[in-house]
Amino acid sequence: MHVVIKVLVVDDDPLVRGGLKLMLGGAADVEVVGEASDGAEVVDAVTRSRPDVLTEREREVARAVAEGLSNVEIAERLHLSRSSIKATISSVLTRLDLTNRIQLAIIAHEADRT
Repeated sequence: MHVVIKVLVVDDDPLVRGGLKLMLGGAADVEVVGEASDGAEVVDAVTRSRPDVLTEREREVARAVAEGLSNVEIAERLHLSRSSIKATISSVLTRLDLTNRIQLAIIAHEADRT
């Protein structure tokens, strides 16, 4: 199954946006669905272009995976069931076309650095 991630490019510099669109547009698993030049434009651009947006809960779980926590530890931290954590991780892995937690941890770690 080939998953394509729909992204929205946001930057105040049109040259940077253009460069990002060019780089991302060459990836078989990424589709640039829109762009915005500042935070004020983002809400409308997201509504209009419908990029893939990880929910806040998914981000919390991904960050916890990046910290090396087990499903049980994540469930305890977030006050959720182990099955909810397992389902959330599975959903994120599928959406991002990842095969394991290590890949998710790397992506979450890199996302927090930016």
